[in-house]
Amino acid sequence: MQIVLMRHGLAARQGPWSDTDRPLTAEGEAGIVRLGRLWPRGTPMARIVTSPARRCHETALLLAEALGNLPVSVEDTLAMETPLKVILEGLRQHALGSFVVVGHAPDLGDMAAALLGADVALRFECGGAAAFTVDTFPPHQPGRLDWLLTPDTIAPLDRAAG
Repeated sequence: MQIVLMRHGLAARQGPWSDTDRPLTAEGEAGIVRLGRLWPRGTPMARIVTSPARRCHETALLLAEALGNLPVSVEDTLAMETPLKVILEGLRQHALGSFVVVGHAPDLGDMAAALLGADVALRFECGGAAAFTVDTFPPHQPGRLDWLLTPDTIAPLDRAAG
C-alpha cells in the first residue's frame, strides 16, 4: 500500500480569520496545481484524507481535481496538535488502498517517522509531499520512502516539463 503525506499549500498569514480558517494564497494554490501536474507516475491514489483546517481542505480539493477528481474525506484527528497515536487510529478507517493525507507540520513529520520506523521526523515544507510504501496501515514493519517533492524541486521540474 502506498501513502502520500502532504503538507498544505502556502497559506495566508494575516487577516480576519482564525488559524484554522486561513486560506491558501494564490502562490499556494499555484504550487498545488504544479504538484498535481508533476504527480509521479506509478502513484495512483484511491482517495484524499484531509485535516479540517481550511488551508488543508483547499489543498485537498485542488489536488483531487488534478488527480482525476478523487474523493476527499475530512478526518478530524488530523487537526493540529493531535497526538500521533490518535491520528494513526483515525486514519485506519481510510486505509482501504493507497491514499493521500493532507495535514500540518510537525504532525506529518512524526507520521513519516512512524511509517519508516525511524526516530527522526522528516521536515515538510508547505506544498511538499512524500510517498511511502508500507505493508499495512499502521505498518507492522518499517516502510520505504519512494519519493519526496519539495517546492524547491517542484518549480524546476515544472519549468522543464514545459
